[in-house]
Amino acid sequence: MKAAVIDFGKFENAKEVHAYLKEVLSFPDYYGANLDALHDCLTDISEDTEILTASSGQDYESGFLRVLRDASLTNRHLKIRKKPKSRRDTRKHA
Repeated sequence: MKAAVIDFGKFENAKEVHAYLKEVLSFPDYYGANLDALHDCLTDISEDTEILTASSGQDYESGFLRVLRDASLTNRHLKIRKKPKSRRDTRKHA
């Protein structure tokens, strides 16, 4: 199974997210690095693939999440889940 983790807080902009997904999910060289192209590539996946997402409130994040959700409804090989928070993420700082 292929897997990817999209922690939106680790990317400066949408362009970086597209580049990461292209690499980790082996999108073709002609991948257009936009949300329409992302949807097309995600719905073409034929190997079981899981993408974990971690929200950070980036302004471009909602578009990616919408495309991921829509593609997962179309492609039975694609599963999208929210990344569970680690204990470190939930600890309160004194």
